[in-house]
Amino acid sequence: MLRSLVGSEMCIRDRYQRRVRGLVNPPMSAAVMESYQAAKQHLASLSQCRRILPRAGSSNMDQLEHHTSAARALLRQLLLDDVQFAHAKNVEHKLWLEIDYKSIDQCQQIVRRQHKAGDPSDEASARLADLLQAASRFYYELVNELAARYEIDLSGNTERASDSVSMAALRVLQQQMVVLGDVGRYWQQHQARQQLPQDWTSTVMYYGQALRLLPSDGKVHNQLAVVAMYGGNTMEAMYRYFRAMNTSKPFPARENLQMLFDKANAEKKPSPSSWFVRVQGMLFTRIGLDGFERTMLQGQQQLHDWFAGSLEDPDIGIKVGICCVMAVHNAEHVQGVEPWQLVGLVVPAMLRAGGSHLGGAAVLLEWIGAIGPEMLARVPGSVAETLRLSLEKIETLQLPQADVDLAETVRLREDQEICGLVLMESRVQCRIQSFSSAMMAHETSHADTEHEKDLDPHPEQSLETEQTIRVTRLPTHVRLG
Repeated sequence: MLRSLVGSEMCIRDRYQRRVRGLVNPPMSAAVMESYQAAKQHLASLSQCRRILPRAGSSNMDQLEHHTSAARALLRQLLLDDVQFAHAKNVEHKLWLEIDYKSIDQCQQIVRRQHKAGDPSDEASARLADLLQAASRFYYELVNELAARYEIDLSGNTERASDSVSMAALRVLQQQMVVLGDVGRYWQQHQARQQLPQDWTSTVMYYGQALRLLPSDGKVHNQLAVVAMYGGNTMEAMYRYFRAMNTSKPFPARENLQMLFDKANAEKKPSPSSWFVRVQGMLFTRIGLDGFERTMLQGQQQLHDWFAGSLEDPDIGIKVGICCVMAVHNAEHVQGVEPWQLVGLVVPAMLRAGGSHLGGAAVLLEWIGAIGPEMLARVPGSVAETLRLSLEKIETLQLPQADVDLAETVRLREDQEICGLVLMESRVQCRIQSFSSAMMAHETSHADTEHEKDLDPHPEQSLETEQTIRVTRLPTHVRLG
């Protein structure tokens, strides 16, 4: 009898563990539904408390805090207990939008009104700071709990998220990363109102982490563009708006991009990067093209100065290359040659600059080689010759395959950067296929030497081990401010 009970208990535990991993998908439990219904009731009461808060006094504040705490705890536990059900019910959005965001937004509106009236309140500012600090800590801890619970790799290696439970956990985690980025953005805006220094590092980090988990989310690119605009980086903002519109889950950033181009045209002290932004604006809006040739005459020196001063940024060449791809793509329905003139100017400038800019030239040339003959027929003869010579030059710069680290065939910076870009998806797929073939050859060639590695007292970490390193925790939480 005892053995039977023990066996039953082990069977139940094993079935529960398999359920969490998505191998078994039993009907939703009554306890989960009961918790969800209780959370909905608390959310409804919370909404009512917010409506009557201004005229209800401190007693209503106690009720508001009670319903907030109860709803947050129930929704958090739902995510940890049954993420597939929770995701289907939009629990992660309810947790943020109906609990924390509404409180933060109400407080932000009060603070903004007070600042606009010239009568800021220390009490309101302190309340907003407390809300943001609490949200930052809560979602940071929730992300780590979810990643550990459902074994999700936060480094962006999502190949194991193949079952429905893991995919639900991945989408929930990505949403929480966006929330952490949003909270960081609100904090920096609060710092600006207080005339205190701003540091967007953690905000960008969280948004970047969200993109590594789900590169197809255009909204995150839009958020990064907003951050870039706050920092005065017009080039980065333009790049992010372009990316926001060209994912499998696009964000409607066209109006934002139009406002950016208007702002760039109004700059009184243009820089080499702002020259590139203005040219992109002319191509995107088709406004001012009568002065395009004159503007292009300034381009060679502008690009030289820009690229020479940006070698420390390993991604700028790739981003310029992708923006050129977007310029050609956006003009596909127009019979003009202006985008190709820009391409013919940019590619040689990248090759002359060398260094990290070569990745941008490779991205651009590889995309040109993959587009259809109808578009290639529009390339002016002089530009086509320039691109042919550029392609020959970049091919001579490639290292022999034997000298290239196998891991780098899938980890090239340009492959990481273009992940999620619809126009370049085929490049990433080909790269991954090449990597898989190389890995099989690598494992076969080393099969006979495994016993020698066992004898080495200080063996180097194998490539296979390196590929399976998983990150299930975020870096140490940094308190806002």
